[in-house]
Amino acid sequence: MFQEFHRHARHTPDPLKPIYGNGCEHSDVKFRYPTTQEVKRSNPEHFSDCTIPVLTFGHWINTYAEFFTRAPAWFHQIQQSKALDRNITIILADCNRMPLLPYHRELLEPFSIHKVTSWSTFASRSDTASHSDSTAEGTHVRCFKKMLILGFDHASWAEAYNTGQTILAHYKAKGTIPDTKLFQSLDPSVLKLLIEYRAPEGEVHRLREPVKNLLPIPADDPRVVALIRDHPGQVLPPTEFADRPVYTDTRQILNIEEVMQQCKDADWAPVLVGTNWTGVECQAYAFGTNTFLEGMAVMQQTDLFVSMHGSGEINTMYMREGSMKLQLRAKDFGTPNTEASYMANGYWPLVCEQIASSRSAHPLQCWFANFEDNDSWEPGIFERLGLYGHNMALKARDRHLRLNFDHLKTLMKDMLPMQREKDSFSARWKNWTVATSFYGDGTKAYVKHKNVPDRRRRLSAGASQRGAFLAPEEEREPTVEEGHVQWQRALVRELGGRNE
Repeated sequence: MFQEFHRHARHTPDPLKPIYGNGCEHSDVKFRYPTTQEVKRSNPEHFSDCTIPVLTFGHWINTYAEFFTRAPAWFHQIQQSKALDRNITIILADCNRMPLLPYHRELLEPFSIHKVTSWSTFASRSDTASHSDSTAEGTHVRCFKKMLILGFDHASWAEAYNTGQTILAHYKAKGTIPDTKLFQSLDPSVLKLLIEYRAPEGEVHRLREPVKNLLPIPADDPRVVALIRDHPGQVLPPTEFADRPVYTDTRQILNIEEVMQQCKDADWAPVLVGTNWTGVECQAYAFGTNTFLEGMAVMQQTDLFVSMHGSGEINTMYMREGSMKLQLRAKDFGTPNTEASYMANGYWPLVCEQIASSRSAHPLQCWFANFEDNDSWEPGIFERLGLYGHNMALKARDRHLRLNFDHLKTLMKDMLPMQREKDSFSARWKNWTVATSFYGDGTKAYVKHKNVPDRRRRLSAGASQRGAFLAPEEEREPTVEEGHVQWQRALVRELGGRNE
């Protein structure tokens, strides 16, 4: 029960509108106002004036990156605006009864002096005198004078890097980041190149263990049979892939064993011309199969992070300022002016750009590589079985890649000298020369790396399909951050700029 209710801050006239996403639909938050008789019978002393519960929910909390940019990033921004301080109780509403995972609490811990808790635990009918680490009183209080319900349906991309650095500083201060050494060389003149290893489902990949290529499986493999069984009537005859092998999972570098060996044996001297580096050490690492804090330690050691699209990319936010990120894209995913490109060019490039705009510079240098050779890719398991229908964006997103190591070296030779030249990199970002496409005929071209604000993909007059730029829109849509200024001010007014 609470005496004062604040409509949670969302871009919707209905403060309790359900949030949908990827099979992760939140039902309405159930509450009622106290009746007049209940208010008369209640003892004001029973209502906490010290604890302010903040019930939080948002899209796709089952996905690490989506949760990061929706909950921690917004808490960071709200606290920077002085609307809230850390003397709050953060409560996470679950999604379809999914259990809260360790990273949910770990990512939010830096933003509260109290233990992050779940809605079911906080609202339980435990003895009010029983101990609780989630309230200012230290007991299981159940009545509050104020309560906030915050639904985060949009990501705060601009705050992502600052949020990651705040989380990093919190755990550094606690002394809980392990002394993990992924890279063997301690020489700063040796470039630390990290390639994300997306360990196949069920595999636990430990530090410095050899990586394994994903091998094709027979069409009657139990995993394929289970997918077909679980999607009745949705599996389409994949006639276009009849001559292609069947691979499980999605977004794998299919030849990662060969890539790691080539990386070890390569002559790096021509690639490092114009840089301060004298050598390269390559390592692979699988996020998600190791601890959250170990991954944070690994990213602090990394100079260049290479990965496919996915949640693992958000670990970039723990990297040192001046580090580099290279996103690999299988055929059609990042190709300009295609149905698939809105996801590739409307997400990570905008994350990087909004981070830069919030800090007046690029703390990270983001680069992109599109591989358009027909021999460089294989369909992900869902596309292979026809489960994505005609959704080209999802098909292209989840394709596997055979990484051409010579192309990787070409990219690095272009990228690495920019690491010391922040102004030169900013100019290249503005001039659309940070994304490279490699084609089957041996040619390559710089291409547009981000979408126009409203995703209308129009070719410039006379532009060719290869390397074509998108026509800019005359009117700019407001950013999510600009749209949320109003409700941040409302929070300040509601709480008087403080919470007690």
